[in-house]
Amino acid sequence: MKNLLFIAATICSINLSIAQNGSYNQFSLEAGVGMGVPLSTVSNLSSKFFTSFSSYSLGTRFMITDYWGVKAQFVSDSFKESSTEGVNNIRLDLQAHYNLGKKLEIPYSTNDLMSLFVHSGFGTSFVESLETDVREKTGSFIIGLTPIFRFSDSVSLFADASYVYNLKQHLYYDGKVFSATGDYTTGSHFNMSFGLMVYLGGNKRHADWY
Repeated sequence: MKNLLFIAATICSINLSIAQNGSYNQFSLEAGVGMGVPLSTVSNLSSKFFTSFSSYSLGTRFMITDYWGVKAQFVSDSFKESSTEGVNNIRLDLQAHYNLGKKLEIPYSTNDLMSLFVHSGFGTSFVESLETDVREKTGSFIIGLTPIFRFSDSVSLFADASYVYNLKQHLYYDGKVFSATGDYTTGSHFNMSFGLMVYLGGNKRHADWY
């Protein structure tokens, strides 16, 4: 955890040094809470759902233009039914963000109250079984939509819906090992979160609303 905090602090310090644009601010910090729902890969031995109601995310986004940006993100999910059934899942990812709302003129239509981002990218998920203490690392593909709602020039609220596809998964979401011989499968889950964006910089407007 200390290493993750150090990485996050380093990202923040780097982005703060380049977050100033002549016309608009480019940098934001984002935090969200929500839920995760497994869409596949719960073993046949279980009839439970293993939905996570303790999903937490932290992110830092840099807008290269007022349409395109990149976001580094940390997400923590606990897919479990008890202290010995399920997995803890931590994901680090990097995603491209596109301001589709601006393209569709949603901010203009809503008097700068609402916009919409589409995002996609790749990450690494670190998964730990609560049943067996087996740990694994797997690559993940993410795609999603993020409606945002302007609260002020410095703050926006967001709702995010993301689909996460794990490329090689050795653990079921209920914590059981897929195969004793080391074979793997694919898995996926859905994340829904709500949170806060804080815009940083010396200009009046952020790129989201420029």
